[in-house]
Amino acid sequence: MRFIVHACALFFFPCLLLGAEQVVEVPPVSYNGALFVNAKARKLYAGWGQQEGEYEKGLFVYDIQADGTLTGSDERIYPNSPDPFITDSEHSPTYFLRAVGCMLLSRDEHKLYLGVQGNRHSESKTLVVYDLDDKGEPKGKPRGYPIGNFHLGISHMLLDPKLDLLYTIGWGGSGLFTMPLDKAGEPRGEPQTYGFGYNAKSAMIPSEKYTVLIFGGQTSVLEVGDLTPDGMLQLPVTSVPIPDIKDVVQLARVGRFLYFVDRKKLYCWPLDKEWRPVDNPKAMPGILPISVWEGVHSSLYVVEGEYVPAGKKGDPPKLVSTKIARYKPDDKGNLGKAAYVTETFEKKTVYTMTVDESSGTIYVSLGALP
Repeated sequence: MRFIVHACALFFFPCLLLGAEQVVEVPPVSYNGALFVNAKARKLYAGWGQQEGEYEKGLFVYDIQADGTLTGSDERIYPNSPDPFITDSEHSPTYFLRAVGCMLLSRDEHKLYLGVQGNRHSESKTLVVYDLDDKGEPKGKPRGYPIGNFHLGISHMLLDPKLDLLYTIGWGGSGLFTMPLDKAGEPRGEPQTYGFGYNAKSAMIPSEKYTVLIFGGQTSVLEVGDLTPDGMLQLPVTSVPIPDIKDVVQLARVGRFLYFVDRKKLYCWPLDKEWRPVDNPKAMPGILPISVWEGVHSSLYVVEGEYVPAGKKGDPPKLVSTKIARYKPDDKGNLGKAAYVTETFEKKTVYTMTVDESSGTIYVSLGALP
């Protein structure tokens, strides 16, 4: 397996991460795949899109070297589900594609959670759990659990830092789905469903102490819900209309500022002491964003695009390249000048990315521009 390492430009502001930032390109994990770093065990997990006949090619595991690069020659391949993958919809709920949309580690780092999502048809066991050995390597057979959303699976999940509880959302599910865990981190009992709103949730951000969850989706409304001390979502949630915004399919939070992208604009929305949005969101000038990602050390990563005029009059501008920029918001949420910018990815876009704080490495999966 070949990896491409993009050297960082040293003339930018000093890194907030340890060492100089670099970009390591991982082979494409599909547009709805995921990357996750196990910093303690020095492993990178890559969840791939899975076609029929590729049952054994759902999860790739790579070793991370001391300089942040990947060994690239000894990746290990595991299934992303205990169930075979068949596209015949008359005999299987899956169809066309099954992918790992998100990943998490248990608090003791001895389990890896996979949020599995299918395309067009449902996955009955969308939460998949692997045991990990002391080196962070999956061991034994994975277990699958239904999470309550039987449409398109799990696209985002959070692990409560104090409670034995997973919070999940997924395309097609208009609500929150939670799964209780035992002390070892294994799912137990029945999932709990909290239905609210009429649109699928695609983004979920917690407050600093997990007392509030903020939801975005394919709607011009942001939804904010309080959590009880035992992790139950209090209904009804607060619905906050977003003027002139089409949808909020991705959210990032730095301190008490929310950031999201809509129609080639990056918006900042301050939050009050109750974690409710204040006033109206403000567009950040001079940035042409495609997506936003939370960073470490109170930084924000933005995938930005470069456009050229379309060939025909009246057509929208054409996206020709992308890059990743890191910003350090000020006390008013403004971004200012980027503290770090990657080299340009010509004719490619970022499918997914993750940041390893210990080595200052950004791992990305790139794909062809639409």
